[in-house]
Amino acid sequence: MNRFAPFIAVLALFGFTAASTAAEKEKMGFQPTVVGGLNLTQNSYSNWTAGGENAYAYTFTLNSQFLNNQPKYVWKITGDFAFGQTKTGTQSLRNAVDRIDVNALLTYKYGLLINPYISAGLLTQFATGYDYSKTPALAKSAFFDPAFITGGAGLGWTIRPKFTTRLGLGIKETITNKYSEFRYADKASTPDVIEKTKFETGIQSVTELETKLASNLLYVTQLGLFSSFANMTAVDVKWNNTWSAKVSKFISVNMIVNLLYDKDISPKTQVQQALAIGLTYHFIK
Repeated sequence: MNRFAPFIAVLALFGFTAASTAAEKEKMGFQPTVVGGLNLTQNSYSNWTAGGENAYAYTFTLNSQFLNNQPKYVWKITGDFAFGQTKTGTQSLRNAVDRIDVNALLTYKYGLLINPYISAGLLTQFATGYDYSKTPALAKSAFFDPAFITGGAGLGWTIRPKFTTRLGLGIKETITNKYSEFRYADKASTPDVIEKTKFETGIQSVTELETKLASNLLYVTQLGLFSSFANMTAVDVKWNNTWSAKVSKFISVNMIVNLLYDKDISPKTQVQQALAIGLTYHFIK
């Protein structure tokens, strides 16, 4: 757990800052939000003496939240979808961003701060993913291959309406098929067999924060930790961070930094970072 102390320290700092601000009034009822974004980049050269390569890239994002806040319970479903490709010079079109991240959470308002919950989640991708460092490019993943399905039940703590943390029993199922050779679902206890599915039970913790750093700058973070009962010394980490700055009604700047750590898949932390300037449209607000 020591290796993740900086992550927890950052969230604790935000929690202290958030708790020291004026209390927010809790908004009740059904609150849907759907935001779509399209980012485009294009460079073209013809007889340009300084040199350069033709290039273009696009990224489409769709972020949704369906929140139903009632006096006795809160039901929340979130979806984070992104897909983008890039092409430089004579290279083939390459995938740059590919993510499907859906989560559901039902919380019962049992007490003032502590509330029981049940949750479920799915993490996968749309298209085939490649390792472009290989020649030819090596296919390593696809839709639902792998897929990470999670669930949990326990107690949640509401620090303020948009700052929550929860802890409880969790399950994690990893599913793969064609690309099982990359050991997404492989079990260390059976080194001679490559499994296509893996089911784990353990302790789950999720902390979520949404706060305005400035009048036009929004920060959203979610830190998920999972430790299997089979190996409590190993902690799987999923930490998503998004900074969104509103430049005008339809133009925004977004920076995304996602960190994944699963020792069974890679001994090193996986990092995804993207900075985009493009069009944003609120379909539902």
